[in-house]
Amino acid sequence: MKAIKTTACLALMVSATAIATPAFAEQASTAASKANVEIIAGDDTNEIIDPIDPPTGNKGPLVIDAASSFQFGKIKLGTLKKDAEVPEGKQLGIQVTDKRGTGAGWTLLASITEFENADKTKTLKGSVKIPAGKVNTSASDSSKAAVASEITLNSTAGTVFSATKDNGMGSWSDLFEGNGQKVELSVPSDAYVAAYEATINWSLQDAPK
Repeated sequence: MKAIKTTACLALMVSATAIATPAFAEQASTAASKANVEIIAGDDTNEIIDPIDPPTGNKGPLVIDAASSFQFGKIKLGTLKKDAEVPEGKQLGIQVTDKRGTGAGWTLLASITEFENADKTKTLKGSVKIPAGKVNTSASDSSKAAVASEITLNSTAGTVFSATKDNGMGSWSDLFEGNGQKVELSVPSDAYVAAYEATINWSLQDAPK
């Protein structure tokens, strides 16, 4: 009887020992690899976001892509103001693209020469007002936007469109009449009869003003 008890006790001890032994999982195999890329400045011509005409064809990391000309048509003497004519299917505006990848910001300035007739014997003392337009973009983050400004053009360059540091990266358009206001020519009452032309000079600076 004693022998049976001893055997039973031994069997129980062996069974308990087997249960207490932990099971070790096979160790996972790991590795690390790299992903590399270098971003460089772009210098190709850019797609025009809105139907602004004519395109400039400019290439480079910071460029004016398109800039509208203004046609005011025929104005009868006594008419003091005239809105610019908008070609069918087009919009008046300007587009800037910043592909430098530096976040430095930029400033677009504009000035205008005097309105003169063909033989430069007559001058029209008119003024052109560009409203603060609607801003559109192809950039993925529209919160870092460029800013449009109202300007009355004269011989001194003034700000039309600008982007502060870390803003205005990618392509941005300023639709001058996008908020319902018009590009407008003011004409003095003492103007001489003639056909006049002026040149608008657009200048893109590589930093905020």
